[in-house]
Amino acid sequence: FKFGQYADFAREQIPSESRGFTLTITPPEEPYWRCGFVVAPEDYIYDGRTDVTISQYFLFHIGQGHLNAQGQFDPNLPTGLHYRMYEQEKSEREWPFNSESPVRIHVELDWGEGRVRVVFGDKNVEAALMPAYFRHLYILAWADSQPPCHVAAELRWL
Repeated sequence: FKFGQYADFAREQIPSESRGFTLTITPPEEPYWRCGFVVAPEDYIYDGRTDVTISQYFLFHIGQGHLNAQGQFDPNLPTGLHYRMYEQEKSEREWPFNSESPVRIHVELDWGEGRVRVVFGDKNVEAALMPAYFRHLYILAWADSQPPCHVAAELRWL
């Protein structure tokens, strides 16, 4: 990606009859990681592509920890679970949340209204999107640190 995220990803076409999906994420032991999903109107994420951003369309992710300017885990920054939503590169801020492990993220897609509702841990958030976004789904996980870590994620369609 353009800003250096070396994300592992899985790509899916969203079934037109789908009401949404559940993404189950098992947090790794590593102190820094991110995992979530992108919904997009086009099939745009490919291995090695660096001309697009991870938050070009709609990105929701959870994570833990933060990196310093040198790309190393910084224990002086917040280390707990948090989430963030981006729509067309914009995000208000990062928010903490509480959840059991694994974290189950339930995503409802309202095709008629173009709304996405995300329920996880102790949170319930929504965004208004263009219904065209409900075409392609990417499940993403990244750590951008050494050694690399793996985040287990499982997708189930509703």
